[in-house]
Amino acid sequence: MHSLNFPILVFMNRFLKFIVIATWCLSGSVVAFCQMTVTNHSQPPGYTFQQTRYKNDMCVDTLNQVWVGFREIGMGRYDGVSWVIYDSLNAGIPGNNVLSTDIDATNQPWIGTMNGASHFNGVSWINYTTLNSGLPSNKIN
Repeated sequence: MHSLNFPILVFMNRFLKFIVIATWCLSGSVVAFCQMTVTNHSQPPGYTFQQTRYKNDMCVDTLNQVWVGFREIGMGRYDGVSWVIYDSLNAGIPGNNVLSTDIDATNQPWIGTMNGASHFNGVSWINYTTLNSGLPSNKIN
């Protein structure tokens, strides 16, 4: 039974991500779905529509913070009120093209980039590459 339910849950999770990302790409703002209502949220301040238009991945943690992997500006965290953007300059993540995002069992985000993976421990980002870990490649997607 469990092996049947898991693929369905994975499909639904990916399908919902697709719907939210597709809608956001078309509108330029975060769209939150809650049953039959749709709420638009602003894009990160200080960034242009072109910079925030392309999102590669997103996930939601247990605090309902939305983590968005942008193609050009790094990783964004939206708490329902304001944005925090983590990039290679202000946070030291391995690259600003965030290919993948996930939340681990301790509610901490992980990202994958063309230049390695990174894990946010609540204070800083810890980077993993082929040079300092057992990763076979720096491209993590």
